[in-house]
Amino acid sequence: MQKQLEALNTKMTDLSYENFKKGVVLFKLATDSKATNELIRMAKENKVHLILHLPFFKGLIGGLELHPTYEIETYGADYRRWYFNPNWSVEQSDRQLRGDMLHSVIHLIFQHVRRKGERFMPIWELATELSADLLSNQTLDDLQKKHLLSRLQMDIHDISYIDSQFHNMSTENIYEELNQQFQKAMGQAQSKMNTYQEQLQQKGDQAMEQMKGDHQSSCQCSLGEVLDKFQEEVDEDMENLEKQRYENKVQDEVRKNRHRGTVPGQIERLVDLLEEDPKIDWRQMLLYYIQTVVIYDVSWKRLNKAMLANDIYMPAIEKSNLEIVVALDTSGSIGDDEMSEFVVEVSDILNSLANVKMILIDCDAQIQNVEVIEYGEAAIWSPANKRRHGYGGTRFEPVFEWIDQSTIIGELDQPELLIYFTDAEGSYPKTEPEYKTVWIVNNEHYNQDQIPFGEIISYF
Repeated sequence: MQKQLEALNTKMTDLSYENFKKGVVLFKLATDSKATNELIRMAKENKVHLILHLPFFKGLIGGLELHPTYEIETYGADYRRWYFNPNWSVEQSDRQLRGDMLHSVIHLIFQHVRRKGERFMPIWELATELSADLLSNQTLDDLQKKHLLSRLQMDIHDISYIDSQFHNMSTENIYEELNQQFQKAMGQAQSKMNTYQEQLQQKGDQAMEQMKGDHQSSCQCSLGEVLDKFQEEVDEDMENLEKQRYENKVQDEVRKNRHRGTVPGQIERLVDLLEEDPKIDWRQMLLYYIQTVVIYDVSWKRLNKAMLANDIYMPAIEKSNLEIVVALDTSGSIGDDEMSEFVVEVSDILNSLANVKMILIDCDAQIQNVEVIEYGEAAIWSPANKRRHGYGGTRFEPVFEWIDQSTIIGELDQPELLIYFTDAEGSYPKTEPEYKTVWIVNNEHYNQDQIPFGEIISYF
């Protein structure tokens, strides 16, 4: 709170009437959650505008949770959230916010965080800003030529300030050019690093500011701060899975929109390159989703390493009991061998978690069989003995209705996760449940548009 009040005091120095009104707004944001909630509502409206008028970006923008925070200076996105500083966002118009949302998603699509490697972050951040501004403009130019932007209301960053030599460069090549300029601005200070560390830091800061000024960029997007925040919350394995999940989502959106002509050209070319690489195994993705819904308990048996690094002794977090529903589409469109393989794989994953109760449901057009594997029983339950029940039509609603009814009468706690193995051909519920849903789709030619909610993992 003190930081917000200090920021407010700075902004109130010029006591013009307009600045006074803005200062009142900033004070409300720092002290009143209702004001922040109003900003979230406005951000949602801007997100919806982009979803309606940029069809290709629907799943890439729509899946990001809006997260106000004072821990970053402006805005930015990781693979789960779009972060924005309320004090910053109140000064932006709706058109500017929409442009900044697109800018953030361009960073994600082109994996600017992943491609950083060992490069110097301040220079890499500036390189990615220039690259994202160029890519945003190229994206809109491409869609404009296809007559797809008639009702879009959005302001993106002006690129007239960007040196023409950068226009056809990769982000890595832009970085190399900027790094040379940085080294030149630093002069001979690099050789004196050990003796004059403080002076070197000052000269480095001055060199960065000079370089930003040369390219008329304030590095407005808080890419580095968001990266730091993201890496504090997840370990390396989880970070890689999050990156891969978003990459798969980009590929899925390209496949879904390619025949409609709504895919920007440079993104389509990027995905063509990505698809030359093997996809992450569906088993790893499923394990990731199971891990993200695990309920946690506090334990002092081992200390929280992140907090310990700051000399703060806090308990670590351990897994507690959870219930997972596994539904099988037994309508007949999926072969027995594939069904058996899936059941074995899911059983192996859940067997590694002793705190899981699995409810296994066979469903075609109606519930055909329900089997409950209690906590700790997965190790003695044999998937080889699982019989298939069904071979009728396909409706997905009965499983969701069964969960709702079983929860109401107390036979089942609300599950943390529903995993549905299907070819995705059938009728879906009209409303999204409160629990997470993951569709394991065994159909290379399914229409992703018809799946109204949940995460999708390709089985093929």
